[in-house]
Amino acid sequence: MSVENNKTHFEPEDEPPPDDQYIPIPDAHYAAMGKVADAWADLEFEVDRLIWHLLGTNQALGACVTSQMISIHPRLQALRALAELWEISKPVMDELGTFDGKAVGLAETRNRIIHDKRLIQWRNKEVVRFQVSAKRKLKFGVEPESIASLNEFRAKVQNLMESFDVISHKIRVEIDSSSDKQRKPLPHILRSTDPI
Repeated sequence: MSVENNKTHFEPEDEPPPDDQYIPIPDAHYAAMGKVADAWADLEFEVDRLIWHLLGTNQALGACVTSQMISIHPRLQALRALAELWEISKPVMDELGTFDGKAVGLAETRNRIIHDKRLIQWRNKEVVRFQVSAKRKLKFGVEPESIASLNEFRAKVQNLMESFDVISHKIRVEIDSSSDKQRKPLPHILRSTDPI
């Protein structure tokens, strides 16, 4: 039996399909999932670029650090910590905090879209997402998922990206307007054997 044949979901009252029948998940559904993944990757990449800028380092050197960050959560924590080390205006810092809250809210939906199993309901021939998660409460079952809902979520991610571009631009303008914007003094630890 192929992997594709294992994607049929039955309700307890359903009769199983004949052995020689299966319904493939439409390629358009997989394409919509891929577009969500691509939009989210674009968002994380732009967060990385701003981290590299705030570090004041070559992008390849910064990428050695940001590539170790598994999701948007540690990226945004690092970004906000770095932004605190610069004299960024309070309104822009507030915008960054609001963005962080929105991104974290969407991240769980993105994770479910990317990581959950897809099945075809035998009775109505619709694609469903089989969610397995246990954040304070077990979720173990099918959730509806249409191409339209995937496209709507991708639009939310793209809107979030647009708002991040505005915030990133404001931060860059504030930093680049003065070479002495970094708060002083920054903590630094020396060993007794280090040159001063």
